[in-house]
Amino acid sequence: MTYVIITFAAIFTFFIVFQFYLIRKSKKIVGASIDLSHIPESIRKVLEKGKTLIYFYSPSCGPCKVQAPIIDKLKNELKNVVSVDISGDFRTARVFGVMGAPSTIILENGVVKEMFVGFKSEEVIRNAFNN
Repeated sequence: MTYVIITFAAIFTFFIVFQFYLIRKSKKIVGASIDLSHIPESIRKVLEKGKTLIYFYSPSCGPCKVQAPIIDKLKNELKNVVSVDISGDFRTARVFGVMGAPSTIILENGVVKEMFVGFKSEEVIRNAFNN
């Protein structure tokens, strides 16, 4: 029984530490310039139009399924929103430094203005995009 508790505590601690690592890494990428030459042409065309919201997701991700309706709503209201399935386009996710899903990046003129890891409310994403 003691081994089960220790194993559970170790796994729980690992996940907490990993979340802090992802958040810390996402803060470092803000302000960084992204080399857009390694991403698909279809995405690059949208990024060249100005401020863009890029949503990275995975079809098997639970939080992504909750985030998806919010992103779909924003797609209807904002003109530059791109969704990238990281299971099908890992190279693009790597270019942007995405290590977890869902991740949302706001990019303007090739520079990362904001990056969110994990589920974020519509209000948080909208405020970050409009600032």
